[in-house]
Amino acid sequence: MRTAGRSLSLCNFIVQKKEIMALEKLDLKITGMTCAHCEKFVTKAIMELDGISSLMVDYRSAFASMTIDNSLVSGGQIAALVNETGIYHAEIIPQ
Repeated sequence: MRTAGRSLSLCNFIVQKKEIMALEKLDLKITGMTCAHCEKFVTKAIMELDGISSLMVDYRSAFASMTIDNSLVSGGQIAALVNETGIYHAEIIPQ
């Protein structure tokens, strides 16, 4: 019984946490990626940031799509991180 009660409490916490998050879809045009290694490098760099909920990067289309918690990270911060590499250039695609 106690275990079930803890699980229920944990589930309630997770639901409440999701409601607090300010999720937003963000698309970036990322130039300079020429291969799967570039794609993996950009993916790893972005995923290390707090607030990234989901991410898809495709070097063939020079595109990245993600869901972010904008209370933790902004599109500008993500684009700046990509641009800091000096190899890739990211621009936010307006929704």
